[in-house]
Amino acid sequence: QEEINRQLQILAENKDQWVTLGEGASTEGYKYAVADLNHNSRLDLIVTSCMQGTGLYSVNAYYEVSEDGKNLVKLRDDLEEGTSQPDWGNSQYVCSYDTESKKYTYYVNDTLLVSQGEYAMTDYALSIEDDKIKQTILGSLDVVESLDQGATASDADAEQKVTFYDAKGNEIDQDDYQSYESFRSETVSIGEAFFYWVDASKCPEAVEGDFTKLTQDQWVSYLALSASGFSVSFR
Repeated sequence: QEEINRQLQILAENKDQWVTLGEGASTEGYKYAVADLNHNSRLDLIVTSCMQGTGLYSVNAYYEVSEDGKNLVKLRDDLEEGTSQPDWGNSQYVCSYDTESKKYTYYVNDTLLVSQGEYAMTDYALSIEDDKIKQTILGSLDVVESLDQGATASDADAEQKVTFYDAKGNEIDQDDYQSYESFRSETVSIGEAFFYWVDASKCPEAVEGDFTKLTQDQWVSYLALSASGFSVSFR
């Protein structure tokens, strides 16, 4: 616990790296969670911001305590700039562990509103490899809701047409739709990962609505709360 507390201090001391909101910017949709995604005993920090526009648009950043345990480093990712990213923020995600590669993988999706009555969802497998966030597309689906006149999307008479695609964008049948279960094997176990997200917009200690002005002790307290909520379990 002493080592965890020391690393939490490092996260708090380097908050200027990951608290990227400008002065007066909205904290709506801005969350962060402490974890150890690759279980190397160095704390990770996931920072996510979900913006509302024509649809949900997530921007994520990942950080890890450095190998020497003295600094906080931002992990690189392999997504092109401007690409909508996986939607973090839930308390529970499916994960897997490969006993051969010693790799932990987390399964996260990205949902985008295409138009009124249509949305698309992309499934990602996410892991940390060589100090880099690797995000692999597993497949995607497109949902179009067909409504009778005067009906709404929540009505029972709303019909859905779902089209499934593989990782390369080729249309496939639902039975062929690749999911995390297809990775289960003698060396790969499937389980759940649990996260505790700190929602900046609901921070009662924020000074005049600005959560960036928390004291060092307050930062550590929130980070510790989040870290205590991270765990993984396998079936």
